[in-house]
Amino acid sequence: MAGLSYTNVMPVLAVPPEAAPPYYVMPWVEGRTLAALVADGPPPPARALEVLRGMASALVELHREGLVHRDLKPENVLLAEGGQVIVFDFGLAKRSRAEDAELTKRGQVLGT
Repeated sequence: MAGLSYTNVMPVLAVPPEAAPPYYVMPWVEGRTLAALVADGPPPPARALEVLRGMASALVELHREGLVHRDLKPENVLLAEGGQVIVFDFGLAKRSRAEDAELTKRGQVLGT
């Protein structure tokens, strides 16, 4: 993830190689999660469409890079104060390879 720069994907600035526990560094962005937005009730249809477009744009770019998020949920979508939709939390992301028949084994539990 480090080095990728797309409009709707939170950039990963650094991944310390020997850190215990492992972590990654991202910029601070003011806003709230999609989970917080929907907790207030359904958003207006136009806003819901904007959010879906931003999420889809992020996933298209990640998939073009051969990356699969694997933990996309409302808590991992940030709605920045300026209206930008940003997908983040790549702790379970995986690089896909053409030779992989399945990215995750059936019955394997990942994420939250």
